[in-house]
Amino acid sequence: MAAVMGHGGDGGDKPPHPFGGDIGVHQIDAVPPRRRCMVGSYMWRDIDLDKNTWKEVPEANRNGMFTYLSTYFDFQAISNDSDARILWESLNHRICQRYRGRKNRAKDKFIDMLEGAEAARAQPPHPPGMDSTRWSATIDHFLTDTHCKRSSLNKEYRKKQVVKNRIGMCSYGSASFKNKIMLMEGKVKGS
Repeated sequence: MAAVMGHGGDGGDKPPHPFGGDIGVHQIDAVPPRRRCMVGSYMWRDIDLDKNTWKEVPEANRNGMFTYLSTYFDFQAISNDSDARILWESLNHRICQRYRGRKNRAKDKFIDMLEGAEAARAQPPHPPGMDSTRWSATIDHFLTDTHCKRSSLNKEYRKKQVVKNRIGMCSYGSASFKNKIMLMEGKVKGS
């Protein structure tokens, strides 16, 4: 099992990661991979994407998400677990990630529609599920001055990044191994 987890978990015939490879905190998730699509599809269908972050989503909508998830997860068991704090933080982190991901997907679909905002309103994105009122509210959010300023600032910051952010993809050591890149050698003090 450690060999599979050490090189990205693809389970192929590649050798294990040369630096070992411990199971990171990202793998202690309250939402298993097969259930993540349910979170995203619920958001796409039932939650407005017109807020900057998941924390700004109205409490009634967030509670609706947990009610929906309670049909698939035993939240009482999570609360009674000795690692309850970690599990709840992991669940919240996953939901925040899904909200950002769905919002990003909606923005990509909006940007791809070259006809303009009014034409885009008439074409809610696929996969089906987001109704036209939610899609219209999302477009209105993308067109606000606050969002446009924040988006342009983020683009400028990304241009200045020396190392691109690849969190969640794989570690530097794993990427180096897969791409046969030699690791940077550090100088030993005193030599």
